[in-house]
Amino acid sequence: MKKIHTFIILFIFSFSFIISLILYNNLKINIEDNDTTHLGDVSIEAPPSILLFNYINQYSKEYNIPKNIAFGVAHKETGYNGPFHWEYNPKQSSYANAYGAMQIQVPTANMFSNKKLTKADLLNDLELNVKLSMEILRYLKNKYGSWELALGAYNTGKPIINQYAQQIVQFKCNNKFKNPS
Repeated sequence: MKKIHTFIILFIFSFSFIISLILYNNLKINIEDNDTTHLGDVSIEAPPSILLFNYINQYSKEYNIPKNIAFGVAHKETGYNGPFHWEYNPKQSSYANAYGAMQIQVPTANMFSNKKLTKADLLNDLELNVKLSMEILRYLKNKYGSWELALGAYNTGKPIINQYAQQIVQFKCNNKFKNPS
């Protein structure tokens, strides 16, 4: 009986490992510049951790947000740990009524959108959530001139340098946030 249990455990582990390799190998991996990793065309059915990785790379580039700031916000706000963080859940809410991977409040989202957005939009549309976040961060950086003040405003609504801002500015995009090449 013990041999059967051992066999089943090994089979499940091997199966999980093979599925992970298949998923990884089926993703088109492109290295842009020296520090920018982007997973190529990824299906909308991909795990949220991979979709978030792609959207952050795409929109941080579009809005000229440094990678450590963009990934630092996702990490600080919702505990995101990179594309292979399989258990990641982007549909998070805070006590401050902020929603989604990048924790955006509905009134703030509506200031940057040409249509009326809801809590459900921010929770369920990961791409919209990331795009709005990058747009808000760029606006705040342009308005206040420094990432510390911009991040303080993103976090509190006021341009202050707080622990949140300092931790994100110092955030390191380690190997969890890059693909092996």
